[in-house]
Amino acid sequence: MVLRGGRPFSTLTAVRPPLFSMAVDALHVERSAASKAQKLVRATEQLIDMWASRPARLLKSGRVGSRDLQRFSSATGLGLVEVCFVVELAAHAGLVGVDSRSSTRCAVHQAACDRWACLNSEKRWETLVRTWLEAPSYLGKATGDPSAPRPDVVPFELGVLPVAAKQRRVCLVALLDADPGTGVDESSLFARVEWDAPLLWNQGPVPPATRVGWVCRDAELLGILCEGSLSGTGREVARGNLGAAAILLSILSKT
Repeated sequence: MVLRGGRPFSTLTAVRPPLFSMAVDALHVERSAASKAQKLVRATEQLIDMWASRPARLLKSGRVGSRDLQRFSSATGLGLVEVCFVVELAAHAGLVGVDSRSSTRCAVHQAACDRWACLNSEKRWETLVRTWLEAPSYLGKATGDPSAPRPDVVPFELGVLPVAAKQRRVCLVALLDADPGTGVDESSLFARVEWDAPLLWNQGPVPPATRVGWVCRDAELLGILCEGSLSGTGREVARGNLGAAAILLSILSKT
């Protein structure tokens, strides 16, 4: 009880929970993950271009309005939940932000875009992955609303919950225990990470199992995870080798 921060055990066991896995098509995982990674980079590029030519007006609450999100969704083919993630990821990366020079509050591209544009596609992806790993909040999620992500508006003020970054890393490291070519059941992943670090999951706006699901959905959008299986690039990300992951993505993109 002391080690778990006062939280009772639902079931008491001294045995580390196993990861329940199933066979997946390893080639499909690699191709699908690489495609998702490229799609994320293209969507971020489109966001920058759109807000450079037509800044998004912010609501009084400081959020991006649903009309601008719908416009971005139509341009990229992404769903609104995915759009929310891309916008906040770009904001955390310093690629978009609030135009403080204008009398009307607008979301525009930032100076960091120039440096980002000088990188090749794989390095741009690496920047976005690093941003996600280190972001002290849950991207694209309405952290004040425990029910679900909100696709109508995006909180533009960057949240501060450092435990979110630690939870991401714990989930990715746990997934490394599964062999390549196997997909991990999400509920068993939650059981494993909660057993490994129970105090880590005491903090957050929603139940721990939901936050594990958020990590998995984000990782899929980034091209790290597919069908519960870490891609080759995802395994390098989980090990902390982002440079190697970018090189591998470059190779996969040419095949």
